[in-house]
Parts: sequence; structure tokens; C-alpha cells
Amino acid sequence: MPKFAVYFVPEAESDFYRLGSSILGYDVRACRAARMSPRLKAQLPDFEEGWVEYARPYGFHLTIGDAIDVDLDTLPQIELELERILDCFNPGHPFILSQRKSQPVGFFGQRVAVLRYDANDHLRMFHALVTARINVLGTGSGYLDRYISNPEGWKPHQVLKMQRFFSPYVLDDYTPHFTVLNPYPGAEHERIKHVLSEEFAQFSEIPVTSICLLVQMHKAENWIIHREVSSQ
Repeated sequence: MPKFAVYFVPEAESDFYRLGSSILGYDVRACRAARMSPRLKAQLPDFEEGWVEYARPYGFHLTIGDAIDVDLDTLPQIELELERILDCFNPGHPFILSQRKSQPVGFFGQRVAVLRYDANDHLRMFHALVTARINVLGTGSGYLDRYISNPEGWKPHQVLKMQRFFSPYVLDDYTPHFTVLNPYPGAEHERIKHVLSEEFAQFSEIPVTSICLLVQMHKAENWIIHREVSSQ
């Protein structure tokens, strides 16, 4: 089943994008492999490519709208809706990501290492509109499939979000981040956080200058950018 997603992908020439892509091993803009520097690899204890197995196909990105199943005939409607939403925003109100001052690198569970950012109000409003108007143009999601297979453990508001928007982590539960390791199998979480915090410390504020609509045609294939729209 094809999928689509609405992501922010940093500019290809930016040091931020190059560094993130080098860790994941995939440059989603160029659709080719990326290589981590020997210096950085030496700082990550016992790094193996398996540490990014689940994250690599997506490329270095920040999620605005989750990966959602789609009928390919709907893509033109999704593109048009994305353009219309962006056109509603005042160009003088930029979308900005600010690095978390406390714990800029964290883990979701024990296996997913992320760079944590705060979105400004304009970007959060955009996320909410994408959730309400674009997510619903899909037909399902991995989240919804997992809930149907095993409904235990989900909170009522998460179930409603999955049923209506195909994701439990939207709206007030939206946590902007860039995934850099998934699945990390080790136990040196503090070491990993320290190394990544040092490497990404200089990227304290990131302007979101464009929004990308990505697609994955078949499961386990790399994602590709289908359309990019300026957000300025």
C-alpha cells in the first residue's frame, strides 16, 4: 500500500541536513546513500548500520503529518490542499524550530534517539491544519493497523485520534523531533545523548523554509520527495 507524509526536510546544502543524513545513511533529497564521517563514527560506541534500520528509509526530516496509507489517485488533491493551507499563512509569520534548551537529545523508549525541537505557534497551527485537512485524505496507517491488531494499552483520546486522523501523536500530543537512531540496541544512552548534543549544538534555531510531500510506493522502500512547496 502506498503511503504519503508531510515533512520538513532541511535544505540540501545545510550542514544540519548533511550531518543528520550522514548518520541515517540516506540522503532523501538526492535519493542516494550518505556516509558518516570516521570522526563521528568513532565517537558513537560500537555503531552499526542496524542502529538506523528503521529510520533510514525516511531520510532526515521532521514530521508535520504522519506516514499514512493513500490511494495514489488522491495525491493531486493532497498537493492542492497543502498549497491552499500554506497560502493561508502570512508570509511575515515564519515557521521556526528552536532547539530544546533542556535535553536537546532524548529517547522515545529505549531505542529511538531524537533531536528535540519546539515549534513556534505558526508552525503548530500549520501542523493542526495538516492533521485536520490532509491526514483525513488517507485511508489508514501503521498506527491504526497496530491498534486494530492489539487495542490494549491505548488511551481513549489516542484511539479517537487514530480513528479520525490516523495518528495518536497529533494536535496537543505533537512533539517535533528529528529521528537519528532507530533502533538503538545498546545501553549507553547517556553517552549517545552527549555525543549527539555536542554534534548538533550549533543548530539552535532552524527556519522551516519549505514543506515536502513525500511518498513511499512499497513497504520497505526508501521514501522520496514527491513535491516541495515554499513556506515563505
